[in-house]
Amino acid sequence: MRKNEILEVQWFKEAKYDIVTEENGKKKYLVSAPFTRVDYPNSNNRIYPRKVMQNAINKLRPRVINKEITMMVDHPDLSGSLRNIGALLIDISDIDENGYAWYSAQIADTGAGKDLKALIDLGAKLGVSTRGYGATAYDQEVPGFPGKFDVIQDGFDLESIDFVDDPSVKDTKTYVQYESKSRSKSMKTVEELKGAYPELMEQFKQFVLAEAKTEADTRVEEAKSSIKTELESVIKSLSESIKKVCPDLFTVIPEVKIQEEKEKEMLDIKKALDETKKALDEATAKIKESEKKAIEDAKMAAIDTLKAKHEDFFKHEVFMNIFEHCVTKEDVESVFTKQYEVYTKIKESISSTAEPKSKIDDAVKSKEKVLENGLTEAQIIDFERKNKQRASNNLEPLSIEVYKTISGI
Repeated sequence: MRKNEILEVQWFKEAKYDIVTEENGKKKYLVSAPFTRVDYPNSNNRIYPRKVMQNAINKLRPRVINKEITMMVDHPDLSGSLRNIGALLIDISDIDENGYAWYSAQIADTGAGKDLKALIDLGAKLGVSTRGYGATAYDQEVPGFPGKFDVIQDGFDLESIDFVDDPSVKDTKTYVQYESKSRSKSMKTVEELKGAYPELMEQFKQFVLAEAKTEADTRVEEAKSSIKTELESVIKSLSESIKKVCPDLFTVIPEVKIQEEKEKEMLDIKKALDETKKALDEATAKIKESEKKAIEDAKMAAIDTLKAKHEDFFKHEVFMNIFEHCVTKEDVESVFTKQYEVYTKIKESISSTAEPKSKIDDAVKSKEKVLENGLTEAQIIDFERKNKQRASNNLEPLSIEVYKTISGI
């Protein structure tokens, strides 16, 4: 049998509402109530046999346990419009001895859920609607009940349970009336159907158009596939013909050979890169050496210029090695400037009648005594004076061995 969508609106007085206050002060709203009654006519003149509904509940329960079923807040809508989520369905029971099956839900903190909470706080009662798909046997006589009823058949699928207000409201009445009239009145022409159910006919029109589009798309895809198959066959046949005439064009190169050629190409590229890197490193080293030599040449040229220009200054032993730790031309100029200032001041302070330094040194040396480090007291004084001058020029102090070497001791 063909399955159709089946909507039911139920209203049971047995609903229970529990409000639990959690540790953080937030309230949790829990609702439980029957959502169906089996083996009994409902307001839509339908009867759900116990076995049919229990099988549907068993099938839906795993999705409920996995928290996949949400409850909407709305009336059943024939157009299938989206409704607002108001709660999460957390449990559905088996059918009890009185023929009822119960749902349990937790109200969500959504906009629609907050509306439900407000209604519960006011003491309002909530009804539910069920949506399912199944086949129906119409106008059946059921023992124990007068009249004829629509009986839901095996294979019924229960899809969802949603909240609605009192079924006595207009929308629900209209729906129930529509359910009964849709089977009791036979429309003779399309125009009558359009006049009676314009929205339904529009939906049917859209459905037909969608089905036609799907059918057209399917045929287009089938045509594309057929053309592709024929084209591949033509290409294959053409290739075979060309292969017979020009077999060289279809020489198959073994995959291993292709891989070997690629690897050789990669090795050649790597070798070229290595050679380029080596040449670059050598060029960089030469450039650095050239830069170093240029700096050294500039330094020595500056020293030669100063020695030629200031011969009297460099005659004094104490100033002979002042450039020992200089690296650049600028270092030479800086050290000379500072030492020349010292020289000038010393020169100005010496009296014109003073004994020549060489004479004084000789007189001192004649009375000096050599100490354990190999220096005389006068040489120790000279050694300390030189290191003091070097310190003022931010140069490393001389060791005694270096001092002996540069002083010719």
